[in-house]
Amino acid sequence: MESFIDFYKADMPNIEGLDAELDMLETRWLKKARELRELGSKHTVPKRIADTLLYSLDKDFHPNITTILYTHTSHLSSHNMYV
Repeated sequence: MESFIDFYKADMPNIEGLDAELDMLETRWLKKARELRELGSKHTVPKRIADTLLYSLDKDFHPNITTILYTHTSHLSSHNMYV
């Protein structure tokens, strides 16, 4: 994780808030997973942080994560790679 943070550090708008963002995101998806299980749903929650892009993260609550994801996916797209 440290090398990941070092790589994207310059792009993050508020690196001090990254841990809190990751905790909020994890809590959100753990709660959603529990709700789906209780409903007997066959749907699942994202397995990777990048997959949460499908659910449009709120940039106000997750500024560092959205910046990293969009920077990362833009970087991969510019190299003709799939995310």
